[in-house]
Amino acid sequence: MIRFSVHVTPGVRHARAGGTYGDALRVRVGAHNHDGAANGDLVDCLARSFGVKSSAVRIVVGFRSRTKIVELEGDHKVLNRRLVALMADQRP
Repeated sequence: MIRFSVHVTPGVRHARAGGTYGDALRVRVGAHNHDGAANGDLVDCLARSFGVKSSAVRIVVGFRSRTKIVELEGDHKVLNRRLVALMADQRP
């Protein structure tokens, strides 16, 4: 299991995780934050980006904030390597 910060940007055309916002992983999601839709998109995007099931992704802190702390279940070495690679990705 790993735990890290994410910064969510809602309402973009293509959901993707990559780059940083301060010390947090930047995640762009398509849904606007209405009735938790952006949180659902965040979970789906992180699951795809890390190659885990959606049930392995959990928002721990910040349900109503753009900055959140999330936990991912799985092999921490593999997940940490993927996190480092995603944070290094500086595509817009």
